[in-house]
Amino acid sequence: MDVHNCAFLILAGGRSSRMGRCKAELPIGETTFLGFMVDKAKDMGFGEILVSGYTACIPGLRSNPGVKSIPDVLTERGPLGGMYACFKEADMKACFVISVDVPLIAKETVQRLVEAHECTSQKATLLKHKERLEPLIGVYNTKNTDILYDIIKERPASVFSYFDKIGFRTVELQEPLDTIRNFNTPQEYSTLKDGLIF
Repeated sequence: MDVHNCAFLILAGGRSSRMGRCKAELPIGETTFLGFMVDKAKDMGFGEILVSGYTACIPGLRSNPGVKSIPDVLTERGPLGGMYACFKEADMKACFVISVDVPLIAKETVQRLVEAHECTSQKATLLKHKERLEPLIGVYNTKNTDILYDIIKERPASVFSYFDKIGFRTVELQEPLDTIRNFNTPQEYSTLKDGLIF
């Protein structure tokens, strides 16, 4: 699958309670976590870029062609709620999904997941390293919104409850583990130096 035929979904909602501030707005180099992810998706040539759960106006986001800021349809539903809203708005049949606090994701990792998804009949292709599954780094079919709605229509649900319904395949991480590191706390963020880009 060519990335031109795939959407890039950045999960940028949530309370960021452990960080104490909005993770989408954290500086990295001369931009922010969110801006950095948007630039990466554009550089790779994704057909559309969807931003979930972040509606504040940051430089270049609202006026940026091909970037859509999608508010939640069902509030307080966690990552699946953001995915549901974005899948409903996606023009593409498949969507690479990642949370905004993983800014160092390697383009090679993303490309490998997209290519692997093209070769499977499964509705999701997820990244794993050793035995650990990364449910919020993967490629999902976008046309399963009815299944998603049934799972979250009354309450939040685990992403794994979605996998139980749709099935998935996995792709092993080949890049350094730091490239998929989450930055969830001020202490973790303090270790990120400007220019530390894999």
